[in-house]
Amino acid sequence: EIMPSLVGSEMCIRDSSSNSYQILSGHKRYAACKKLMYLDIDAVVIEVTDDNVAFDIVCQANIQRKEPRPSELSKMFNTYLSLRKNVSADLTVNEISNMFGISRKTIYRYANISNLDNGLAELIDSKSIQIKFIEPLAKLSPKQQKAIADYYNYDERLSSKELTLVIEQMTDSGSSDIYDIMKAIRLSLIHISEPTRLGMI
Repeated sequence: EIMPSLVGSEMCIRDSSSNSYQILSGHKRYAACKKLMYLDIDAVVIEVTDDNVAFDIVCQANIQRKEPRPSELSKMFNTYLSLRKNVSADLTVNEISNMFGISRKTIYRYANISNLDNGLAELIDSKSIQIKFIEPLAKLSPKQQKAIADYYNYDERLSSKELTLVIEQMTDSGSSDIYDIMKAIRLSLIHISEPTRLGMI
């Protein structure tokens, strides 16, 4: 529960409905307090009924960071889209694009992180997985996504080519058994490379 307070705080919230508040800034502070199981969190309550004004507040709070993580950008862009219910998605995306100087494609790519397993989102944040894989990964089932994240965390990193092949195999077969898939992929890569090496002798 967020307890409204006028005591100095980095969190900024607005009254959105009865006994409910919407965070405009301080999302990371809230997440940290929630993780520490705090029951009460001080916050500054501001009177904002205009979604456009709320949109600007969220924007200013987030662009202060020099290099937000992809998962943070995802939450930010999706928050913008949810705040702008009375404005077309295209107009909102254009505004974000102009505000941050990034393409529409990049905005939708980052927004798609919300459809990923948390483990995959963390791997993208740490740059272990390139952002170009966000869309194809988002199309996999939750079980398949978790299998890939677990493989990275407990076994080994995949090369760009290997991850591409894993996603293709999972998409085609529906399997989430990454170990069998990786075994087959590496065997096929060995068979492909052997004639090349023999030809060089």
